[in-house]
Amino acid sequence: MGVREAVASGAGSDRASAHAGPIHYATGTVILPQHDLDLPGPPALELRRVHRSGHRDGRWFGPAWTSTFDQRAEVHADGVHVFAADGAASVFPHPGDGSVAACPPPGERAGRVRLRSIRYGYAVTDPGTGLTAHYTGAGDRLPLTSVDGPGGGRIELRHGPDGAPAEVVNAVGRALDVETASGRVVAIRRRNDLLAAYTYDRAGNLVEAACQGRVRRFAYDRAGRVTEWDDGDRHAYAYDALGRCVHASGPRELTLEYESRGTSVRDADGNHTVYLYDGLSQLVECIDYALDPRAS
Repeated sequence: MGVREAVASGAGSDRASAHAGPIHYATGTVILPQHDLDLPGPPALELRRVHRSGHRDGRWFGPAWTSTFDQRAEVHADGVHVFAADGAASVFPHPGDGSVAACPPPGERAGRVRLRSIRYGYAVTDPGTGLTAHYTGAGDRLPLTSVDGPGGGRIELRHGPDGAPAEVVNAVGRALDVETASGRVVAIRRRNDLLAAYTYDRAGNLVEAACQGRVRRFAYDRAGRVTEWDDGDRHAYAYDALGRCVHASGPRELTLEYESRGTSVRDADGNHTVYLYDGLSQLVECIDYALDPRAS
């Protein structure tokens, strides 16, 4: 969730199923995690963004990107939805007064993460990491406002009157200033030093991120999916009518075909692998056509 260890992992997220590089083979989603900055702790905070080709609920870096600043808790009829920096959601039952609700995502973290009501919001604790995230504010959409570490240190994410991220402060008072314009993060500074700058197109899509000497540029299709990005190496993606990635080029070239039970993946070297999934997009079998005797 932007901290070095996640406070809440997403139930049913794309992370639960095998994928290689940026493509999730079960769904055809292109997932691009991008690391921008670190603020030392404890607890240390990682400022990052994640593009998902099917995502349109991002805010501070454009609709197709989630980020450290997009982390939040939302109150819904079916429970409290806690969103991580990568956009994955964990759903907790509504806690009663003074009670604690557990999130039961599938897998090894099941039942570990706890949510409780606090003044003006919720606290989410992961006993496995010792981190406690606080989501506070007015209304039913509560931003992440602080993270407590197991040793007592705290990271604060402060917001302006309009709800925009304004400052990130660690336990010893080191601060990052966050500048926003037109509902987007445009710069991050430490005092007078520019650490990161972000540029957007007219549609509000992030087209350039310059962070500590690294420059990454992005291009999009009309649906807001990244079709190309460049960090010194060029990466390109093509999609089918259902929004699934069918071709990727760059350091590794892939062609994907989607079938009823799985996905066929071929690379430029002629390797052919089929990934079979269950109804929950969990990988159940991987067939390497160069090794498996069932291959024809």
